[in-house]
Amino acid sequence: MTDLLDQTALQQRRHLVTEIPGPRSQELMARRNATVSAGVGTTLPVFVSRAGGGVVEDVDGNTLIDLGSGIAVVSVGNAAPRVVEAVQAQVADFTHTCFMVTPYEGYVAVCEALAELTPARTPRRARCSTPARRPWRTR
Repeated sequence: MTDLLDQTALQQRRHLVTEIPGPRSQELMARRNATVSAGVGTTLPVFVSRAGGGVVEDVDGNTLIDLGSGIAVVSVGNAAPRVVEAVQAQVADFTHTCFMVTPYEGYVAVCEALAELTPARTPRRARCSTPARRPWRTR
């Protein structure tokens, strides 16, 4: 596992190989504009190929400071080792089953964790759209 994480680590620096956006990102943006609803906005016209620490690498090889991580993943990082390990462990068991047809414990565990973290005077219930087998908790 550590070898895999070491191989995907990105050097924590900004480095431009092409103009922004590069040619590959321009190709992907044309495909995006042809098929993705205009209601889904984009701030930076580059397409990420991988991320780690505080940088993202685009499909053209440019590495940029990850200023968007606060929007979605700032609490755990854009490629946090614990999350990567948990995802790999989960997909080794199964990637998806419809909980309404065949339930699984991970869904219940995530709902329990959400209920525990949500203040309320009455019993709480939660619904998850993408539960994991092992809920990630801050230690």
